This record gives sequence, C-alpha cells and structure tokens, in this order.
Amino acid sequence: MNRNDFLALGAGACAGAMLPLEALAWQPYTVLPAARTGLWVRYIMGFGVPYQKQIGFGIERTPVAQRYFIETQVGMPGGSCNPNTMKKAYLRTRTFGRLTQIYGVEAYVSRSSTLVMLDQDQPPPLRLLDSAHLYPKNAGTTTKNIRSTVNVPRHAVHQSEDSIVVAKTAVSCTQCAAHFDDPLLKELEMWTSSTVPLGVGRMQARVSGMPPFELAVDSYGFDFKTGITESLDAVRAQQT
Repeated sequence: MNRNDFLALGAGACAGAMLPLEALAWQPYTVLPAARTGLWVRYIMGFGVPYQKQIGFGIERTPVAQRYFIETQVGMPGGSCNPNTMKKAYLRTRTFGRLTQIYGVEAYVSRSSTLVMLDQDQPPPLRLLDSAHLYPKNAGTTTKNIRSTVNVPRHAVHQSEDSIVVAKTAVSCTQCAAHFDDPLLKELEMWTSSTVPLGVGRMQARVSGMPPFELAVDSYGFDFKTGITESLDAVRAQQT
C-alpha cells in the first residue's frame, strides 16, 4: 500500500468514526453532556407503546486492544430488562458522545440465552433513541426555549437491583422545542437538566403517521458492568 492509499484509508476510517456529528443539526442536541465510562441509564420510551431501555457505557481492555462499547437491553416498564435482548456495540470512536448522537460501529455482539452472536459485516450505526426519525437533518424553527421543571430520579442506584424503583422529584430545567420542515419529523421537545446524566429528563416528538414519541429517564447509576463477559477478540475467535 502506497502513502496516498494509506492516507485515503485513514481518512475514510475517521469519517466513519465521526458519525456522532451527523445528528447535531438541532442546536439543543449539541449542548447535551457526553456519557462517561461506568454510567448506565434506564429510560421509559416509545411511540405509543412504551418499553424500558437500559444503556450502559464501558471500555473493554485486553492485551490486544482497548475498545469503547455501549451495551443495551430492553424490557417492559416496571420490571427488569430481558437479558435475551442484550446487545453490545463496539464503537469506531474512542470516546463517548451524547444521547442524541449516531455512532459508527465496528461490531455488534448479542446474547440470546447461552448463544453469543457476532455481526461485523457492515454493521449499521447505533442510534440510542432507536428511531432514525428522531435525528433531524436541519436546524428547525425554535418554538420554545423557557425555564421549567421536570420530574427526574432523586439519586443514583445500583445496577444489581433486580427491580429498580426510584422516587422522582421536580428540578429546574430548560424546556426547548422546535418545528421541522421534514416529510416525517414535525416537532421535537426536550426538558434538559444537569441533574441527570446525559442531560435529558424528558423528551417528546411528533412524527407523521405514528403515535407521539415519549421518553423519560427512569433510573441511573455509575456502577455499570457488562452482561456479555466474552471479549470481542474471543467472540471472533469462536466464529472462525
């Protein structure tokens, strides 16, 4: 490989790793705090039919590599997440971003019962909000930017608690909203507060042809431990 080919390849890899920057057209998305290692957050979210989603942020260190990953799992509100929905996304970046960012992914490792599966053949980008409709491609027209209050969990809890119930309290926040000139996404509204990790206490969206989207932070903690203990190198070795 000559020098020009090497530089072109490196530029392409960097572009893929910087996918998080794609989703930052709406200004309030740009000022949300980034995640940190060891953080986990549970949200109640969905279009019409709510579900619970837990998101955890970690770093996998082996003699071969150090990889940043985000692990997700889902379940019904009020209960535990289903371990068979566990999925670990190994990021192309070596940093964590905001709740609203899009991540380039090197590989996904998922678990179903005792089966561990690997997806590394052009894996799709990771969107923590799940729906591509919630990532505006233009800045929109601001319709609201006021001081308000939002109910958020009072304190951090331990991830090991089987069924986590945390009392909420009203805290001051910024309530911002915008209208979008988009075939599907019409309105976004967020209640942001530094009181909760990732900064989003509540979120609503109106998408054409779909029930309203709702998101609310349910609980969080700082002792995240992965549920998929096999390293990416070990999983790859098992697949060959």
